[in-house]
Amino acid sequence: MTVGNANRFTYHVPFYPEKGETVKDFTPERCLELVRHAVGLPEVNINILSILPWEAAVRVANQYLQGRIFLAGDAAHVMPPTGGYGGSTGIQDAHNLAWKLAAVLQGKADPKLLESYEQERRPVAQFTAEQAGLLADTGAVKVIHSSSNDTSETADLPIPADGTLVSLAYHYRSDAIIYDEQHFPMEHLVMDGRPGTRAPHLWLEHQGEHKSTLDLFGKHFVLLTSTSGEAWLTAAQKISQV
Repeated sequence: MTVGNANRFTYHVPFYPEKGETVKDFTPERCLELVRHAVGLPEVNINILSILPWEAAVRVANQYLQGRIFLAGDAAHVMPPTGGYGGSTGIQDAHNLAWKLAAVLQGKADPKLLESYEQERRPVAQFTAEQAGLLADTGAVKVIHSSSNDTSETADLPIPADGTLVSLAYHYRSDAIIYDEQHFPMEHLVMDGRPGTRAPHLWLEHQGEHKSTLDLFGKHFVLLTSTSGEAWLTAAQKISQV
């Protein structure tokens, strides 16, 4: 895979310590041969910058916050690259935490709001990391699972969820959300706008423009009502002036 989308690349090869292999077996000469064989160019000029062992693992921190310290991204969870979920999960962490920190620092929210960060994001990271691990286990990558020592055969593994479900189907449940008591597992994609889920797409006429509901969400709170929602509009206007 490319590093920086330029002239640097990283190449992964299986490594089997249980069969007697060591890091010392991967000399620059051997690695050069492996890379040339992989790209199908036996004479290509390659400059090897580093040779390092790497372990695919599924691990999630026991807690995301302690006092004034918050964990996000790779500091909070580790998962195999299969599925490409690591980066998006970290960005979701940052998005969830950033506006809450800003609201508290600006005096617009009680500090207890920050507790909802772990309540909402940690379950998502656990599910996502498990799915990335399942994808890796069905391929050629050996994954270390922090919560299990199970070494059963690939055929006995659960089937990984669809990538759309993993990326979009999470349901936040925290003290900051008044949510429906009916709870759907993350394996089910529910896009009906219920509290704690992603807002669904719907075309609207807004200020004379044809817009998707998704284009309305930015840096501020958004209230969506039906034509009979005048009471909600009045309440929102009063709150915005406080």
